[in-house]
Amino acid sequence: MRSNTTNYQQMELEAIAARRVHQIKRFFKHLFMYAIGMTVFILKKYCNVPLNFPPLEFINWFFMLCWTVVLVVQGLKLFMKEIVLGKNWEDRQMNKILNSESNHQNWQ
Repeated sequence: MRSNTTNYQQMELEAIAARRVHQIKRFFKHLFMYAIGMTVFILKKYCNVPLNFPPLEFINWFFMLCWTVVLVVQGLKLFMKEIVLGKNWEDRQMNKILNSESNHQNWQ
């Protein structure tokens, strides 16, 4: 019975790790595309390279600003989640909730 539980926990950890690796891979692909888009934007704006054909004609300040915000939010969600809401935070919140409920039960 114990080996089944251990195997299940190991499979669950492997699934979590695989999902995390996939998210990081997607983020770096997105970052690479952003670098290409930023290069095209800089070439258009500051070097006056005539890149005025679809879809490159739609790369402007607003588009790049929105793309930057999306990329920053995605990066924060991916990398800051462990720092801000890591395992220690979960343990502290669980202890806080359990302690408050045990104190609440003592008064009843």
